[in-house]
Amino acid sequence: MATTVSAPSAPGARGVDVRRRRRQPLSPYLYILPFFVVFGIFGLFPLLYTAYISLFEWNPIGDRTFLGLGNYTELFADPRFWNATWNTLWIWVLSTVPQLLAALGLASVLNHALLRFRTGFRMAVLVPNITSVLAVGIIFTQLFGRDYGMVNWLITAFGGTAIDWQSGTFTSQLVIASMVMWRWTGYNALIYLAALQSVMDKGASTIEMDASIGGFLLQMERHVAAEAGQDAAGMLQLGRSRIDQNAAVARVYARDALISIMEQVVDLQEIALRRALEWKQVVMPGYTHMQHAQPWVLGHHLLAQHDILMRDFQRLSGTYGRTNLGSLGGVALAGTSWPIDRRYTAELLGHSGIVRNSKDAGNFVMDHQPELVAMLSILANGLGRWASELYVWSSWEFGMVELDEGLCGTSSIMPQKKNPYALERVRALAGEATGWLSSQLGLFKTPTSSDCDRSFSSGIAPCLKATRWCLLLMSDSLDTLRIDEERMKARAGAFWSTASNLADTIVRERGLDFRRAHHVVGALVKTAIADGMAPDRIGQKEVDTAAKAILGYRLDLDDKTIADALDAGSFVATRISEGSIGPDQIEAQLVLATSDTAEARAWLSGERENLEAAQARLDGAVRRIVSGG
Repeated sequence: MATTVSAPSAPGARGVDVRRRRRQPLSPYLYILPFFVVFGIFGLFPLLYTAYISLFEWNPIGDRTFLGLGNYTELFADPRFWNATWNTLWIWVLSTVPQLLAALGLASVLNHALLRFRTGFRMAVLVPNITSVLAVGIIFTQLFGRDYGMVNWLITAFGGTAIDWQSGTFTSQLVIASMVMWRWTGYNALIYLAALQSVMDKGASTIEMDASIGGFLLQMERHVAAEAGQDAAGMLQLGRSRIDQNAAVARVYARDALISIMEQVVDLQEIALRRALEWKQVVMPGYTHMQHAQPWVLGHHLLAQHDILMRDFQRLSGTYGRTNLGSLGGVALAGTSWPIDRRYTAELLGHSGIVRNSKDAGNFVMDHQPELVAMLSILANGLGRWASELYVWSSWEFGMVELDEGLCGTSSIMPQKKNPYALERVRALAGEATGWLSSQLGLFKTPTSSDCDRSFSSGIAPCLKATRWCLLLMSDSLDTLRIDEERMKARAGAFWSTASNLADTIVRERGLDFRRAHHVVGALVKTAIADGMAPDRIGQKEVDTAAKAILGYRLDLDDKTIADALDAGSFVATRISEGSIGPDQIEAQLVLATSDTAEARAWLSGERENLEAAQARLDGAVRRIVSGG
């Protein structure tokens, strides 16, 4: 594996520091500094003002006499002062210590990755703090009432003796401490939570980098040594190698990117389904070889695109399963003599299993990457073809669809232009995607004992980024797409797109084989075009003329039968084969597609939950190690 080494210092280059250091960020505890500033303002001001007042003797008309510490001499001689001080100290101890411990525990719960509705709970813990002092006094009076208080009711319910909370010194101190804890535990929990999150969020960007040391793993060793000592840092590579660690990072990165792209695929499917339902009766021209072929339905077109995306999803999910495997423990290639548990490590990282062979687990053998870009290439290619279809339909000559203005641009000199930039971007990226697989396979031409070529390449990141852009642009394009339904309907049967239906009618009504019926209709169309006759002007006379020229006899189909056969709406209504454009078939496809998409969404949600649970287990394991538990 390629290793970054530090260059030797040039002779005589004394005093020149070749290391490039990142600026160390401020302490994360500064994030919660405003809380303590507020405490200082609202806590110290009344104390300082009271101290000032205590230095004088005041009379009702506002005059004052400076006494210095005279008031304090009298106060310190009063036994009631020391009694009040003792009570206050005890109340502080009884409320503060349990309160801070409870707040720390509560902050840990509120920060847990598996906690649902975390925002709601975090807001809820502030409710006691915003409750008025009077309300708190009333509530705790009821709780600790001697005769009817809830606390005494619980004590007597379990066979105890009711307590007169107000009459005893310690019991009254305990009640007041409970009131203090009630008001301030939640508030302090949020302060702890802010500190906890700011510390936990410290990432690689906070590590001071030294270019003379080498790659990231060596930088991490140096950082850990500075934070926890060399004894701890020196153990980081025990039973591990950069080879299996890099492979592990690559697999986690690819897995997380894959599931994100799969979610975008389902997002686009859901948009396609919504618009297919909206446009399930919109008749439009269908094309083969870019020529009018047969009447079509826009909703049917979108259902086809949905199913193409479903196959993409299935391919990606297969790749996901082969990617989401644990590499750690393979070490360099032969494994390790240390009694590690590879499967437990894989579980903590959210993997579904491990790469069984230690050599195969390494960074040199990662065929999941070309497999991934192959699947992405197919996905991007399908999106590019879909974008090309909308691109053509949006031109003035077709005029059937229109993109939202936010996805288009105009000409620098031709103000009438509305250029569909979003679709052009998708087409361009899809074009680039055709080379992704070949470039990745080119990087895998080395023996399995080296990965130098891939170490210095861009890898799969550009492919992932381009695919995300394609999906995002197609989702926005379809979500905001406008159609000209009347123009679509008018174009659907305008140029003999129902000719095949007339041939089918001749077969049904006259028992003629399809090939000869095809010839009759072909002769009819050729003559009608030459004479400038549209399909809606064709009747028995024209059909019989063509039949006599081809067959030598008339077919005698009446005008209504011929008109129905050439009508685009009738064409759509008579399609009955499974998966066709017939209304019943479109409804059936909508049901199936909706079910498939819901199943895909449920799978993604379940996988996300698995990864979040794994992250929570990993965080817990880290905390236990750090705390020595």
